[in-house]
Amino acid sequence: MRYSLQSPDALFGPDTGCDVFEQRLLRFDGVSDERGDDESDEVIYVLSGSGAVSFGGEPTAVAVGSAAYVARGTAWRVERADDLVLLSVLVRDPLPPDGRTHVVLDGVDELQSATAGREFQLLATPAVGLCLPAGAARALPRERRTRRDARTRRLSPRRFAGRGVLPGWNAGAILMPRIERTAAITWDGNLARGQGTLSGASGAFSDLSYSLPTRIGQPEGKTSPEELLAAAHGGCLTMSLAGELTAAETPPGRIDATCRIVMDEVPGQGHQIVGSHVELVVTADGAGDAGLRDALAKADEGCPFSALLRRAGAEVRSSARLS
Repeated sequence: MRYSLQSPDALFGPDTGCDVFEQRLLRFDGVSDERGDDESDEVIYVLSGSGAVSFGGEPTAVAVGSAAYVARGTAWRVERADDLVLLSVLVRDPLPPDGRTHVVLDGVDELQSATAGREFQLLATPAVGLCLPAGAARALPRERRTRRDARTRRLSPRRFAGRGVLPGWNAGAILMPRIERTAAITWDGNLARGQGTLSGASGAFSDLSYSLPTRIGQPEGKTSPEELLAAAHGGCLTMSLAGELTAAETPPGRIDATCRIVMDEVPGQGHQIVGSHVELVVTADGAGDAGLRDALAKADEGCPFSALLRRAGAEVRSSARLS
């Protein structure tokens, strides 16, 4: 069998407090044995790679953005895999007796018929992460639903806040197995008088100017690697804190943050990033000073940029106060 679990345990399931879903990450590099579950329906998301999967004997090409709903008792297997990574979610709601065996979606975000008693909607994709359909009401912590039907369910925000912004594989939740982002950089001229531009492949920013004089002196409307690092660290820690406050059932209404990156001369090492100082102002109903301090400590521990800077020897400090 040429597939493997990312972790030996379910990422999300009964052992983590959920009796409705069970989540596993599967990696394939070739043909797999036949799979299926006689007791649970299964939703399969393609997180990365491509290949061909046979559902109920029907071969289907899949790629990033594809998803499949497979009814219990329906066999499936991977026929071809090119670095194929699948997120398998077992759904334990009962299947109507006349339900369809499966439905395959390819990047759509509209409700689709999946079985006679439910609808299937792709709410999590590699491109957008977790999202809710337009106009959908978000459930507040401890909010009780009036009834439990067989429609697509949304996961509580707490399940995505096990630690920081990106929980570990065993934290009981998963957003993405890996994140990759790309920037394009140009530089014209020598170091002293030249200048460059920075652009994000996402299109969120383009042609941001930077130069040595404005990097070490007055910015004059130009950015610098240090300013972008400040935005990255501050943004990551802010998201991480939002997750921890939500997990504590005191979700924030707003967080304002400033981050100051410090570069200085280090004897024998030249100029190095020596510090990152983040200050946050939080509006969160029900949150107290002690709870905020605890959430910030957990958020800092779970922030990948905090960890990266500390490993590089920088002093990382963060503080938060309620507005």
